[in-house]
Amino acid sequence: MKILKLAFRSILHFRMYSLVNIIGLALSLACVITIFRYLHGEMTVDRFNNKLDRMYVTTVEISTTPGEVRFSGIFNPGRNTSFVDLTEHPGVEKFSHFALFENDEIEVDERKYDAIILVADSNFLNVTGYPVISGVDKLSEPNTVMITKKYAHKLFGNENPVGKTFRHSYGKILTITGVIGQIPTKSTLAYDMIVSYKLTELNSLRPNTFVLLYPGVDYQTVNKQYESFFEIRNRQMRYQLFPFSKVYFDKSVLNVEFKQGNYNYVKILMAVGGLLLFIGIINYINIYTVVILRRGREFGVKKVFGAGGYNILTQLFVENLLMTAFALITALYKINLFARKFKALKFVCRKFAAYCVVSYKSVSARVFFYFPGFWFADVFKKFGAYLERDNSGKKCGISSQ
Repeated sequence: MKILKLAFRSILHFRMYSLVNIIGLALSLACVITIFRYLHGEMTVDRFNNKLDRMYVTTVEISTTPGEVRFSGIFNPGRNTSFVDLTEHPGVEKFSHFALFENDEIEVDERKYDAIILVADSNFLNVTGYPVISGVDKLSEPNTVMITKKYAHKLFGNENPVGKTFRHSYGKILTITGVIGQIPTKSTLAYDMIVSYKLTELNSLRPNTFVLLYPGVDYQTVNKQYESFFEIRNRQMRYQLFPFSKVYFDKSVLNVEFKQGNYNYVKILMAVGGLLLFIGIINYINIYTVVILRRGREFGVKKVFGAGGYNILTQLFVENLLMTAFALITALYKINLFARKFKALKFVCRKFAAYCVVSYKSVSARVFFYFPGFWFADVFKKFGAYLERDNSGKKCGISSQ
């Protein structure tokens, strides 16, 4: 308790230096935490699905355009006998066909709304792992639809949307049978509702296909077994599996359905975040070093009256701990305030926020506290030798009595 009082007294005595140090460190931490929260969101896309490591998207390659691979569902509209169906492999647990209609429209109570509609079969939710928070989790009938919680709130407010109906742009009346909850991470698929694939008006001739393999099945082995081209409509083509976990950053496959990020931006932001943290640390150390140099007489008196280097370092540690805690609290307040004003940037993972705090205390705090401490220990050592040479204390302006 005595150490805390001494630490507070020292911080208040050099309040201008302390205030500048806390504000500077808080700004640095606010920027760094904001950047790394965003990076965490980029690196955990689709991680809400515990089957992600077994989940794949089918791609197609046509011999007339060698090397050009694009995402495409497995379909055989002409019922060609030469067609090779990859989904019939014994290692496939489940598969689901789906298609995305981004610029669609619905009508609720004579009011029109823009909608992103995902057309899918009944296996879609079992494969992708999107959480259903109310209603049923299957699209068993052609005129049934599942709606996201966010979009349901936009249409109906706080009312229960299950059982409500709306008119689709093609004129069909669709009934909401389930609500999909908010996922904790970003997703490569953005949609407002899922409509049954049995609805013929929205049945796409070019769907995409998700494939879920059994645990332990190697997708590369499956691809090797289906690497040969087969002929359909005078074209040589083949289907392969592509890991869904790589879709967000991989640009090697032609893509029109999935949202994608840029890994180069991630690396740049990581470098910027590291640089800001480094600048914040250096700035903190420089300002605190000035304070320490102005406290030479204080430390000299403490040495004369029996204070050891350990006691002085402990006080410095507590002072730095308090100022860093104040800076961290200020930084988190700034982040929350900024997030309220700019909701587009408010993608905050609470678990990661806790991880930031724990990691900061266990790692960064050591850097802030101990790095100056080792330098100051050398200063104290030299200062102690100086006092021993002058036992009278006259050169320090004090009395040894």
